[in-house]
Amino acid sequence: NTYAWYKEHCQIIEDHDPTDQMAALALALKSDRYPLGVLYTSPEKQSFEQQQAAYQNKSTPLWQRSIDRSALKKLLANKK
Repeated sequence: NTYAWYKEHCQIIEDHDPTDQMAALALALKSDRYPLGVLYTSPEKQSFEQQQAAYQNKSTPLWQRSIDRSALKKLLANKK
């Protein structure tokens, strides 16, 4: 599994409509090279992040947020 292998066996998707479900299925079923990129997205559905309560008020990634250690200790104490 080297850079050369991935370069030979994968392709970055370009000029593809990610809202076209049938085109996404056709790309996924191709057996010559693995497609890299967004194959399909549903315009009617929210993304994973949009569905999570942690992202409702803040869009900052969780790993970049500061930790309220007192609230964490309180939460862990209640779980015992």
